[in-house]
Amino acid sequence: MKQRYYSFDIFDTCVARLCGEPRHLFDILSKKVMESMEYPDDEHLRQVFVTLRIEAGQTESTLESIYAQVSTRFPLPLSINEMMALEVATEREMLVAILPTLRLVETARRKGQVLFISDMYLASSFLKERLIELGFFKDGDKIFVSNEWDARKNDGTLYRLIHEQEGIPYRRWHHYGDNNHSDYSIPRKLGIHAHKMKYDYLPYEKKWMRIPSYQYPWSSIMAGVSRAMRLHNNGPEHQSKFVCDISAPLMVSFVLNVMRDASKKGIQRLFFCARDMHSYYLIAKQLSNHFPSLELKYLFISSEAVYNNASEALSYFKQIGLASCDIPTAIVDTNTKGGTLPFLNEMLFTNGFNTISGYYITGITQTDVSSHKKSPFHFNIYIPYAQRTGQTKASKIIGMRILYELVFCLNYHKKAIGYESHDGLWRPLLADDTQDVLSFKDSDIRSMKKSNDKLLLDYATALEKTGLVAYCTEILNLLALPTFIDFISYPPKTYLPYLNDFQLSGTSFVGRLYKRKHSIWKRGNIIYSLPSLFTNFITCK
Repeated sequence: MKQRYYSFDIFDTCVARLCGEPRHLFDILSKKVMESMEYPDDEHLRQVFVTLRIEAGQTESTLESIYAQVSTRFPLPLSINEMMALEVATEREMLVAILPTLRLVETARRKGQVLFISDMYLASSFLKERLIELGFFKDGDKIFVSNEWDARKNDGTLYRLIHEQEGIPYRRWHHYGDNNHSDYSIPRKLGIHAHKMKYDYLPYEKKWMRIPSYQYPWSSIMAGVSRAMRLHNNGPEHQSKFVCDISAPLMVSFVLNVMRDASKKGIQRLFFCARDMHSYYLIAKQLSNHFPSLELKYLFISSEAVYNNASEALSYFKQIGLASCDIPTAIVDTNTKGGTLPFLNEMLFTNGFNTISGYYITGITQTDVSSHKKSPFHFNIYIPYAQRTGQTKASKIIGMRILYELVFCLNYHKKAIGYESHDGLWRPLLADDTQDVLSFKDSDIRSMKKSNDKLLLDYATALEKTGLVAYCTEILNLLALPTFIDFISYPPKTYLPYLNDFQLSGTSFVGRLYKRKHSIWKRGNIIYSLPSLFTNFITCK
């Protein structure tokens, strides 16, 4: 059998940048450069560096010549070699594997010779090293980078060079890439079997890229993070779409904002309430190095456990540090009707302890909920809704508690129903079973939560690498919360298959209308059932 050859473009075919668009690599790099400048917060100077770096890349073919040109027009704080090393380190940190392509490469390798080719100013040694780290490059593979051969894909000269040097017949050569011109049209003209590999942005990611940003392009970089993380996820595609575009932006930015606000207000101890806040607690632990003054704890609590066992609850609270006389403390939870925190504070104040503050994703606002007769406390609700539904767009969330309490806050822990003393130590008394009515078609709640948590923690790490932790307030208020509310009002069809896997007491959360089975979410059912042409009309605003 005659040998076959399979070549793969590297960027946006094999690997994706966490920052998304290539130019955003220089935005992230510019932040590091500005740290060494006399005025690190000079936004104009930062933008000048980005512009000059992009322009130099359009005329120069190697990284050394690029920075030689930049240095003639910008006061680089580091030497050319140091700048090159800084950019290479930033590039390495941004790159993640696109797993669907990785599986394709592995299949191609069993059939013939694998090559990696790229129009790129970086050295092939660096790209080869990163491809090895990400699982792409194996012994026997070959790599060709344009700047080392004075030839390019976009004019066909690199394909011709490989054809002549390696003796590869065009008719037995298959090439995969994302660029319509250099990866598809050009190789096809040469007789190569060209295959398009386009990993496009999803609806919400495209919407984020259009959010106005007059300085640092945080929203566009956020779109890149979500795209890269879902392409890098090894789980089901419908899960990664939903988590990376809807769950993770809200959950991670909410945690960051809570921790930032608590630090500013002098709060030293945060309790994440069981059971809904367990995933949020894991995210907080992951990001704790940004807020070293905060002590993070997981609190076993429920309204049943507190209201019915007040004295036992107080003993448990004293033991874990919720009841304190000297350490400012707050709890974090998903939802409140405005009664639990005042009840807790009345209990604490009556027994000589400090009142505590509260952070909630959603809740009913009350005029007197943040005031105590003798000791005021902080009460923060990120999506307030009115007591009567239908008054505001955000109030629709009150009817969607299944979505944010069961889907965003997956848990398999048992519910706390009281507290008991054992050998002088107080511990939560848990229900005999999880009391969960949520189930999945092809999995169980434990494995689904673990899969979600891994994706959430990887997402949090990606925000650290891209520097978006510093923009957590903008992300929450201008991107994550509007996206969540928009999804409840006008859910794009591409995100609904994930919810089709959820069943509540045997009833699907989202289902097909024509199957004549009862489902929970009426609007979701309609959009999930109709052809895309009609759903686009329904969801347009």
